[in-house]
Amino acid sequence: ERSRMPDRPVKTSLAIAGGYILICSGYIWLSGIAAMRLSDSVPRLYNLELLKGLAFVVITGIIFFLFAFRLLVRMQRQQRELDRHRQALIESSARALTGTFAAGIAHDMNNVLGAINYGLEELQDAVPENKRIHLDQIARSYALIGNMTSRLQRVGKVRTEADMKEVAIAPFVHET
Repeated sequence: ERSRMPDRPVKTSLAIAGGYILICSGYIWLSGIAAMRLSDSVPRLYNLELLKGLAFVVITGIIFFLFAFRLLVRMQRQQRELDRHRQALIESSARALTGTFAAGIAHDMNNVLGAINYGLEELQDAVPENKRIHLDQIARSYALIGNMTSRLQRVGKVRTEADMKEVAIAPFVHET
């Protein structure tokens, strides 16, 4: 969702300030004329000007409050949204790092398991028949660890269909 914030804050601020100056100047000028016509003495003119000045301060104060309140609420909402996105990004990065770490460990374990498997195959023929039960237990344990490393590798390689796309590699091969 695109924010409705102005693209040019200086121009927008100048337009708002200019409008404010025009409205306030018009108010002061027109209310001054009205106060002069309504007053029949200097003390009455003084009181009208005082009342007019206080009304101006109160009205513009309320307008500034409403404007600032609306602006601050919008900023607070945007900050919460930004914080939520930042937290989601941190969590996503942590999951990706964990998956990469798990896949790396599984890869290293598979290298060790390959050596163990080779040793088991070599020992099968060299060990007497009555002692092969121990090799069978080792082979079952080897298979369990192999299944664990496969699961660890899958954690590191989780992809959605949205992440995968078909790519033609022929243009890349021709470039090299």
